[in-house]
Amino acid sequence: MKVRNLPVPIWKRKQHQEKHVLVKGSKVKKDDLNSVGTAVSQEFCHKILWNQYPKNLIDVVKEKAGAAPPPIPLGPSDFEEDGRMKYETIKRCIERVYPGAQANPSLRKALLGVLSDEGLNHSNTYFGCSKSPLDVCTIFRGDWMFPDDYVNIGGLGGLPFGGRIGFRTLLKRVPESCCLFLLLATHTGFDPAGNLGFAQRLDTKTMQVSPPLQTCRAGMKAFKILLENPEYSLSKIEQQDRQYNYIFNLVKHHFDHISECDFVTEGIGRVFLEKTRDTILKYLGESKKAQNMIVVLLTGTQIETPSGMDDYFNVTDLEIRRGARLEDLKSYKDKLKYFFDREHLSKH
Repeated sequence: MKVRNLPVPIWKRKQHQEKHVLVKGSKVKKDDLNSVGTAVSQEFCHKILWNQYPKNLIDVVKEKAGAAPPPIPLGPSDFEEDGRMKYETIKRCIERVYPGAQANPSLRKALLGVLSDEGLNHSNTYFGCSKSPLDVCTIFRGDWMFPDDYVNIGGLGGLPFGGRIGFRTLLKRVPESCCLFLLLATHTGFDPAGNLGFAQRLDTKTMQVSPPLQTCRAGMKAFKILLENPEYSLSKIEQQDRQYNYIFNLVKHHFDHISECDFVTEGIGRVFLEKTRDTILKYLGESKKAQNMIVVLLTGTQIETPSGMDDYFNVTDLEIRRGARLEDLKSYKDKLKYFFDREHLSKH
């Protein structure tokens, strides 16, 4: 049985909310005042905002929750009757924030085409990744060696918090004379209501929908703290969480760059990806085993979407290294685009 996500019940939508008269001399309701009767309640202020300035209220709520305003202008025709954003509108939002992002099935087909031309297949390539534990999206389906036995060295934000020990464990799994395919990804998403930076899951056992889960939560938390106080420093207790401490300092170091981005979630993800790639390249340079190994690096952002539509992936770069030097790392993004275009033309 397919369950539809219902993030916004019909009775909560604006057209079903009671309108409040603000004309002088109108009758005051008891619930609209505080207990003493000397001032209006905070709930009444929210009701006024919702009826007269809905955009302001929506933006304030999303800002406090860590979500970004809608990336494109929206109207009533962009939503279903139950409050869910239409799939076509979500696709337009994805294209606005992540131009060139592709659905996972299309990306898988194009990647397999590129790597097949380079002699990489399921019999000689081991798959590993550095992505967030919250990221449950999959691009491949049994395409590489030991598909159910891969190593993820990623922690919060997809950064390789597994460190050198985790990376050495990953290399030990790679058989001799085999290639290594590494997926380096940050994670974001759209919930059914169209909020960027949130994901919503369906529990197949209970058939219940979870509340929206904020993606890249540690990075957004650090950014909001620094937005209020740029000189803020973590306390000793907060520094005990080493992953959050590292992310906080990373966001603080790149705060000016992130704050200039149109979408904060995308800017934080870009910073995380750059740091992840530099760290992995450093680990590869330190490893003797990896010197004679063909290494493939796929970097990008995994975009989780509501159930019923394909997840998307925005490719930052596809690189292949055939040698021990950094100069041996070559970009194959243009070739990947060729396979995307070829697939697109074959559909017409």
